[in-house]
Amino acid sequence: MNSIELKEMSAKVGDFELRDLNLAIPKGSIVGLIGKNGAGKTTLFKTLNGTYLKTSGVIKINGLEYSDSEKDIRLNMVVVYDVVNYNPYAKVKLLKKIYKQSHPKFDAEYFDQLLDRFNIDSKKRLIRLSLGMQKKLMLILALSVHPTTLLLDEPLIGIDPIDKQDLIKLIQQYMEDENNTIILSSHQVEDIQKIADYVIFINDGEIILFEDKEKLLESYKIIRVSDADQNNELLIKPVSDSIGTYGLINTENASKIKGTIQSASLEQIFVHLCR
Repeated sequence: MNSIELKEMSAKVGDFELRDLNLAIPKGSIVGLIGKNGAGKTTLFKTLNGTYLKTSGVIKINGLEYSDSEKDIRLNMVVVYDVVNYNPYAKVKLLKKIYKQSHPKFDAEYFDQLLDRFNIDSKKRLIRLSLGMQKKLMLILALSVHPTTLLLDEPLIGIDPIDKQDLIKLIQQYMEDENNTIILSSHQVEDIQKIADYVIFINDGEIILFEDKEKLLESYKIIRVSDADQNNELLIKPVSDSIGTYGLINTENASKIKGTIQSASLEQIFVHLCR
C-alpha cells in the first residue's frame, strides 16, 4: 500500500494554488521535498494534514480519505514545522502535559527516554534551549505519538553539525519501522541527497518531478563545453560564463557533446530543471 496518494489534487489558499498534483509515495520511504520559497511546500503539508481543504481531486493517507476517516488520519500523522509555535517561556514538562492530554497515542515513557538520551531537562523553559535543542524537542514530541506519517518542514536548517546528526539518528530510528513514511522539506539539498529515497521537485504550485533519488542522480550529468554553440540544444537550461557554457544533460546524451562531464548533484539537477 502507498502511504500517500494524490490524484489530480488541487488546493487554493488566497492567491496561491496547488494544481493537479499526482503522487504515489510507497510506505517505508523518506521523501525529500525541494522547492524555492513560495513554491508550495508548506501549503502541501497543510493540505495533507487537513489544515487546508483541497478544492478538487483525491487525497488518500494510508488508503484512507478525510471524508471517511479524518480521526484515524489525524491520529497517525504529525507535522513538525520549522518554527516553534509554543510559548517560549513554557517548560518542557508543560509540553509533555499538553501532548498527553491532546494525543491519545502519546507515549510518556518513550518521551522521557528520548529526553534523557539527548540531555534535555524537562524543567527548562523553551527560551533556555538552543535552536538545535528546540528542534530535537519538537521531533521527540512528534515521535512520541508514534505516527505512521511524519511531515518535517526544515528540521535541519540553522543548527550545528552535532545537533544535525542527532536529528538524523532520530529520523533513522523512526524509519526502522517499515510502515512509517517521512516527507522532509529542506533548502539544504545536500542533506536530502544523503538520506532520501525519493525526491519531489515542486515549483509554483506544481510537482515538476517525483523520482527515485538514485535513478534521478544516474539520469543527469553536468557538462561544460568551450564552444557556446556546440549542440547547445542538448543542454538543459545552459549557463554561459567567462570560460564557456555549462548545463545539465541527460546521461544518454552526454557522449554526443565534446566537453568536460561530471556527476550532477541533486541541487544542480533542481536548479537547472526549475530555473
